[in-house]
Amino acid sequence: MTSPRQVGVRESPLTSHISPITLVAAMPLCDLCDLLFKKSVFAASCVLASPLNKPIPKPVKADANMNRSFFSIISGLFSILAVAQAQPAATPTPDQPSRIISVYGTATVHVAPNLATITIAVVTQNKDALQAQQENAKRSTAVINAVKGVSDPAMEVSTGEYTVTVQHPIEGNVRTTQIAGYQVTNSISVKMRDLSKVGEVLDQSTLAGANSVSNVSFGLENNEASRREVLSAATADAVARVQAIVRGLNANDASAVRFRTIDLSEAGLEYTPRRATDQQMRTFAAPAAGTPVEAGKMDVTATVCLRAELL
Repeated sequence: MTSPRQVGVRESPLTSHISPITLVAAMPLCDLCDLLFKKSVFAASCVLASPLNKPIPKPVKADANMNRSFFSIISGLFSILAVAQAQPAATPTPDQPSRIISVYGTATVHVAPNLATITIAVVTQNKDALQAQQENAKRSTAVINAVKGVSDPAMEVSTGEYTVTVQHPIEGNVRTTQIAGYQVTNSISVKMRDLSKVGEVLDQSTLAGANSVSNVSFGLENNEASRREVLSAATADAVARVQAIVRGLNANDASAVRFRTIDLSEAGLEYTPRRATDQQMRTFAAPAAGTPVEAGKMDVTATVCLRAELL
């Protein structure tokens, strides 16, 4: 009499090196359930079957060891199944390369500035420090009053820097320790929202006693609208780059490029303020008539990073 046939996956030279976990993971769910059932029946038959040509003994109650053996087999099979289902997916091989692509998109928009920042200063010199300070205070007060007299309700005027510097004479390219006098510098910062009045501020401050203009720049305030505009353009550029790369790799394929966005992030946002040139600075310092000032446009540049999976 042949022994009960064991149901399972038959071992072959091609599968002898494959682990049981891999074999179980590769089986359909219905075959796994059938295998578990037949394994349990086979285990029970091995324990309860009688030898050939011998009467079957009276049924006896299975002892604790028998129950433990039976349930150990079932538990073991379920453990193998659980481990097999938890195995990670196979990574891409050289025959199946990754279809992930990463690109950067960049865009620049030209925006009219809505903020002007001016730095003007009153510089006085005297052999006596107190007299240099007093003269500077008198002229600085006149400059501030003249600036505030320009009609711009949103104007902000503040002191930027105040310094008192000792002046030493130079003899033979060597600065001596003697004190020749003192220099007092009072820098005034002016922020304006009405850009049409920038030239008037420069003229009035110079006429009142300011003798240095170190900075005239234009920028953006409350720039969320321009930020959204340039980010949208940069994203469109990134999408176009993905399509161009794929078409370059598949020159003979005229079908539409399909991909799924994995990640999109902002890589940078840059504002390039417009500043007055050195020639304009010299013009501001000695105005003959009204000083013309043109704000022009400023550049807002955005960069985004796009990671996509080709479909």
